[in-house]
Amino acid sequence: MLGWKVSVAMETRAILCPVDFSSSSELALQFASQLAQQFGAALHLAYVEESP
Repeated sequence: MLGWKVSVAMETRAILCPVDFSSSSELALQFASQLAQQFGAALHLAYVEESP
């Protein structure tokens, strides 16, 4: 082993949060919103509905 260290800096520019209008989804949205504010990132929501 050479003992090298690698450091990677990541920039969070956008956060994608899936929603289904459940109570769990609401909590996830609140968390994603807080993260987006902390990182100065855009928050995108995704809702997908299955066709009958």
